[in-house]
Amino acid sequence: MNKQVAKFRNVKVNCELFGLYTLKQQEVLDIKSFQTKYEILSPGTDVAELYKKFVEILDRKESEFQEKDSGWVLVKFLHVEVNFVKFNPLKASSYVKLPIEIIHTKLSSML
Repeated sequence: MNKQVAKFRNVKVNCELFGLYTLKQQEVLDIKSFQTKYEILSPGTDVAELYKKFVEILDRKESEFQEKDSGWVLVKFLHVEVNFVKFNPLKASSYVKLPIEIIHTKLSSML
C-alpha cells in the first residue's frame, strides 16, 4: 500500500475476499466474494489500522452470509484482492467572481 501512496500521494483502496462455498445437500460448489467500501489512503493514514478495519468488515460479512440460512458452507478461502484507484480530490474555492451583467442586475434591483 505504501508504494501506491508514494507513487500517487492519494489513492482509494478496498479489499475483496473470495471463498469457495458448497451447498452440501445439492453437492454444488460456487465462488462467493465479499468486499469493503473504498477508503482514502494518504501519506498520513495508519495502514495497520486500515488493514485491521478491512479484516473486521470482511470477517463480519462472511459470518453474516453463513448465518442467514443460505445453506452455503465455506470450503476454503481462495484469495484476497486489494484494489487501488488513483484519488484526485477536487480543489474548490469559496469565491467565484460574478459576471458584470449579474452584478448590474443585483445593483439595479437594490435601488
